[in-house]
Amino acid sequence: MRDTLRPTESMQTYTARHLLELANSFDEFDLLGSGVTTLGEAQLPASFLRFRWNNGETTLEQSTYFLRRDPPTGREVRAITATVTAEDSEAEADLLEQIVATVRVRPTESDAPPAAPPRESEDDMRPIPFVPMPGYRD
Repeated sequence: MRDTLRPTESMQTYTARHLLELANSFDEFDLLGSGVTTLGEAQLPASFLRFRWNNGETTLEQSTYFLRRDPPTGREVRAITATVTAEDSEAEADLLEQIVATVRVRPTESDAPPAAPPRESEDDMRPIPFVPMPGYRD
């Protein structure tokens, strides 16, 4: 899933809004967990929701991870979702963790460290004098 953050929305408020939409949409909705985590080798910050709901035939357990991406086109949220039957949820939990641990995404501008400020002038390039530290020397 791909979504867009509203202009004043943070990942925390986005996840809360999404939680309310889910709770109002699904029968027998039960929140099992939520919070902040990291995804993949790059340890990208993400939020997550884990919940159960009934589709009219069986109870399902769903885990959704939300990852903010900021491509040049705007502020986006990408979601990774896994759904299993409630009976299979315990057996499949480790598999989902393994999958999430291997997530790799292309870097965006928001992933890059901030650029160093430009130097004021060439005077900033002067060599720094060497000052020996006191102590024992050979």
